[in-house]
Amino acid sequence: MKLSVLQEKLSKSLASVSRVVPSKPSLPILSNVLLEAREGRLQLTATDLNLGMRLWVGAKIEKGGAISVPAKVFGELVSSFPPSTVEMALDGESLTVTCAGNTASLMGIAASEYPSLGKLSGKREFDLSYEQLHRAVEMVTIAASTDETRPVLSGVLWKQQNGNLQLVATDGYRLSLVRVAGVSGKGAGKWRKAVEAVIGEGLIVPARALVDVDRLADELGASQVRIGLVSDQNLVVFSIGDGEVTTRLIDGAFPNFSQVIPRKEESVAEIELEPLVRAVRTASIFARDSANIVHWKLAKRGLTISANAPSYGASESAVEVRLKGPGGETAFNSRYLLELFSIFPSEKLQFVLNGSLDPGVFRLLGKSEEFLHVIMPVRVQK
Repeated sequence: MKLSVLQEKLSKSLASVSRVVPSKPSLPILSNVLLEAREGRLQLTATDLNLGMRLWVGAKIEKGGAISVPAKVFGELVSSFPPSTVEMALDGESLTVTCAGNTASLMGIAASEYPSLGKLSGKREFDLSYEQLHRAVEMVTIAASTDETRPVLSGVLWKQQNGNLQLVATDGYRLSLVRVAGVSGKGAGKWRKAVEAVIGEGLIVPARALVDVDRLADELGASQVRIGLVSDQNLVVFSIGDGEVTTRLIDGAFPNFSQVIPRKEESVAEIELEPLVRAVRTASIFARDSANIVHWKLAKRGLTISANAPSYGASESAVEVRLKGPGGETAFNSRYLLELFSIFPSEKLQFVLNGSLDPGVFRLLGKSEEFLHVIMPVRVQK
């Protein structure tokens, strides 16, 4: 292997793929990044066996070849070079790296030892615009669990619903549901068949993988993401311009989330987001010593948000609302509220309250079918 590549491109790509490299690898080779020179490009690959990433970088290839080298050391080495041309030459399992008078050699492990990632067949895949995917990932992954002891809850369910895609995540305390509108017009039928071939009865994709897909698509300036299934390996592949993210699907039964979504709507309030955020943020200061609990009292005259800190005081804020129904009282974890409001995509929201121990429902005003977020209430003693 012998090639030359621009330092800026190589350093940026290494930073991206290195996010996949595990800090405590189960196998020594997983701490390496695989370098493959072929067809006028340098391919970088990293994986932890569950999540993998490939990136292609334009390069001048004099001789093809492949080797895996320590990802951290190689990344630090390349980033220390000035913006110039990086030259690489492989001799056995030793990679010599030269740039602007700087020379270093790295001992690698044969490419044949590196785990392979799944490849798409071209038969079971469909496209989404980056804008659609970005919005869905941002709005749904906040509800995914970070507890690895319950893998299903750390994933996002992809399923079909009336010709559209639904993405759902829940950690048992909150739930996010996003509807991604399908292709309309001439290509609608073909797109739905492609989605059906990939999604089937439903897929559970790790939330972490979706965050990496979203981040990589942003870094590459992608306008479109192709999603494909490698069913014989239980993998889903996200193709993003000059990059790919491959992830193993999560096995298991996703919770019956429809049971959590209230069917009745006793009180429905229309609330402006900005004053609501200020009120919750103020209350959260006094809720720190009481499990982040903030109290909501919804009435015709407005929404009162309060919190009490026995050791140093209390706060109470009033927010204007347009209310249909009798109102009521409930309590929520302020952290869940602020995380939701930080990604809420409109200046107003619709809040549904049925009772103090019923889930609170937050929706887009006028587009309730596109996004729904449920937060379980906190039981408090009066």
